[in-house]
Amino acid sequence: MRTLVVSGLLAFLAAPPAGAGEHAVPAPGAPVSPAELQAAGHGTIAGTVTAIAGAGFTLAELTTAEPVAVAAGDLGLAGLAPGEPVTVTGTVEEGTLRARQIIRGDGSVATAGREAEDELADAEDEEED
Repeated sequence: MRTLVVSGLLAFLAAPPAGAGEHAVPAPGAPVSPAELQAAGHGTIAGTVTAIAGAGFTLAELTTAEPVAVAAGDLGLAGLAPGEPVTVTGTVEEGTLRARQIIRGDGSVATAGREAEDELADAEDEEED
């Protein structure tokens, strides 16, 4: 129950303010399972950081504890530590979630630039076709 409340709160805090303009980063969707994430090719997943390496990390998904590889790119991992809860939104490439937004346990949000937003929008458009 606590995890559900925290995830919901984090999603609410990540929502852009009304009238934020067309380039505002959309709020992440409801977290999905690793299987749903892989099948869709994009989405949001919540879990706990298990390891950090280079410009990425591995998280254990909340409901299944299944490991998910996350490439954080230039989002910055300063201060991120194993055991920290995160919610990640992005696209899946070759089995790795390429993060476009990371919401950390303290509520801080790291968001990728416009290029990452365009990639996610393209993936969503392809799914609709």
